[in-house]
Amino acid sequence: MGVHMVSSVVLAGELGVEHKQIKKMILEKNIRAVPGGLQVIDNSNQRVVIVDKNLFYNKLSSGARTLRRGKKKVS
Repeated sequence: MGVHMVSSVVLAGELGVEHKQIKKMILEKNIRAVPGGLQVIDNSNQRVVIVDKNLFYNKLSSGARTLRRGKKKVS
């Protein structure tokens, strides 16, 4: 089992979400990251980080839950 490091930009592309959302997930899940420098994303400079891809997906799936909503009461 090797370590597969990828940038936060690659993860955003794979998941189809904005780079800022990936950075938010990395912070929320306490995933260790290595600074990767600045990159122009969505017309603004953003800090890119390098993370372990397997660890990112494992932590992401461990926090997954159903999005089911309760039934509305009809009165």
